[in-house]
Amino acid sequence: DQKQTGNRKQELLARTWAFEKLMPLASIIEAHRRGIQNRHELSEYLGLPEHFIEQAIKRYQQKYGTHVRVGKYTIIFIPFFGVLEFFEEGQAIG
Repeated sequence: DQKQTGNRKQELLARTWAFEKLMPLASIIEAHRRGIQNRHELSEYLGLPEHFIEQAIKRYQQKYGTHVRVGKYTIIFIPFFGVLEFFEEGQAIG
């Protein structure tokens, strides 16, 4: 019964666990490193339905805001979904 606050909280915890288990931030970065360029390709790469990918992105945006920094990468959730890679000054690219 989603009318009860406790049930809604449990559902959110369960969904968050599933998103973090099946689509951890590290998997988004690895997909970027492998040349995955859009949500459809990410869905195929991870073997997850596109609606799951969309829900996970929305949950990560709720949790982290517009973006989250993971090492030398920044995952952007809004206004678009993508990954930026930062290089140290003087480091060769490629």
